[in-house]
Amino acid sequence: MDIKELNEIIFDPIVCVKCGYCKSTCPTYLATRDERFSPRGRLSLSYKIIKEKERMGFSDLIRVFHDIDTCSKCGECEKTCPMGLNPYLSFMRAKAKTLPGKFEVISAKLTTKSKLFFTLLFYFGSKIKKSSYKINLTKISFRQREKIENEEKSDTIFFPSCFGYTIFSQTKKKVESLMEDLGVKFKTAPQSFSCCGAPLLFSGSMEDFEKNKKELIRKIEEKSTNDLSTLLVLGPTCTYIMKKFYKELNEKFPKVKIKEASDFIIEKIREKEVKIHVGEKDSVGEKDGNVKNITTKRESNINPEENKKNEEENKKKSEIIVIHKPCHEKYSDAIDKKNFFKELGFNVEETEFPCCGFGGSMFFKYPKMSNQLLDLLSEKIKEEEDKKVLVISNSPGCILQISRKHETKHILDLIYERIIVANHQQK
Repeated sequence: MDIKELNEIIFDPIVCVKCGYCKSTCPTYLATRDERFSPRGRLSLSYKIIKEKERMGFSDLIRVFHDIDTCSKCGECEKTCPMGLNPYLSFMRAKAKTLPGKFEVISAKLTTKSKLFFTLLFYFGSKIKKSSYKINLTKISFRQREKIENEEKSDTIFFPSCFGYTIFSQTKKKVESLMEDLGVKFKTAPQSFSCCGAPLLFSGSMEDFEKNKKELIRKIEEKSTNDLSTLLVLGPTCTYIMKKFYKELNEKFPKVKIKEASDFIIEKIREKEVKIHVGEKDSVGEKDGNVKNITTKRESNINPEENKKNEEENKKKSEIIVIHKPCHEKYSDAIDKKNFFKELGFNVEETEFPCCGFGGSMFFKYPKMSNQLLDLLSEKIKEEEDKKVLVISNSPGCILQISRKHETKHILDLIYERIIVANHQQK
C-alpha cells in the first residue's frame, strides 16, 4: 500500500510533511499570501478539527471552517505534492465533521438531486454577481424524462452534466447538432441522469458521493451497449470527477474513454476533411470570412499565399480570442485549442492565471476571495481599444464568473456560431 492510499484510508492530515511546495501553485495562497489559505495551512487546521473539535469554541470552529472552505478545489496541490497526497480531499472530509459542514452536505444533496434548485441557485447567484452571461429560464425543461429517443442503446453516450441540462441547455443542443453534422452516432443521456456528484465530493461527504456514483453508473449501464466506447461529458470538472473517481465505470466498460465534449468535437473536425467557414454569422447568413479545410495533416486547400493574406485580414478585422483554461482541464488530456483556433486565422491568446474564483462554491460564499482571484485573472487579459476581446472557455462555471468583467462565450458556442460546418452552409 503506497502513502497516498494510506492517507485516504486512515484520513490523517498529519501524514503531510509540511514542506510547503503546494503553496507555489495554490491560487488562494497566491491571491492572499496568507498561510491559512494554503494547502499546508488547511491541512494543519484539518488536524486541529480532528483532534480538538470537542474543545473548540463555536466561533473558533466557524473561523476554521471558513479558512478550510475557501479552497477552490482546483487540485493543484495534488499535482505538486512530492509525496503524492491528495490534500484537498483530506480537508474537505475534515470540514464535513463540523456543524457548518453538515449544513453544506445538505445543500450539496439538494444541488445534486434537484435540477430546479440547481438552476435557481445559479440563476440568482449570477444576477447578484452581475454576470453578463444570459440565462433564459424559459428555455429550460425540468421534466425528468427517463427515455432516450428511440430507446436504442449506443456505444457513445453524451452526458450534458447539470449545467447542460439546465442553464447551458442551448449549448447542449449545439453540441448535439455539431456531432450529427460530424457523423457521430450517439445518444444523449436523459435529464433523469443524476449529477456526477462533484458537490457531494467537495462537501466532504464521501458516503453520499459513493451512493450517487453507483446510481449514475447503473443508469449508464441501462442506456449503453456492453461495448460502451465513449462517454462525452460537457465540462472539465465533471470530466475530471468521472475520470479520477469512477474506477468502477472502467471495470464495467474496459474500452470506455471519458472525453470532454469540446476536445472530442475539435478532434473530429481535424480527423475528417471538414470545410469550415471562419467569420461572423448573423441570423440570415454569413458575413466576411474565408473557408478552410481542417484535415488530420492540418492542411488547407487554399493557396498558401492567399491563405496567409486571408488570415492577416481576419486578424485585423476580428476580435482577440482569449482562451481560458479551467483548473480541471489539466486532468482531461485536453487538446491544444490555441493552435486549433490559430490555424483558422483567429488572433488567439491564453490566460496565464488558471483559477477564475468560481470553484468550490466560492462564487457564492466568499465574494472577497472570489473577486481577488478574478482580478488576478483579469489583469492578464489585455483589452485593446481597436479590438474586441472575447474570452472563451469550456467550463460553464468559469464562463459565469469571467463574464462579470469580460464578454465570455462557451467554446462550443463559438465553434457552432462562427465556425460553420459545410453542411450548415448548404441547408
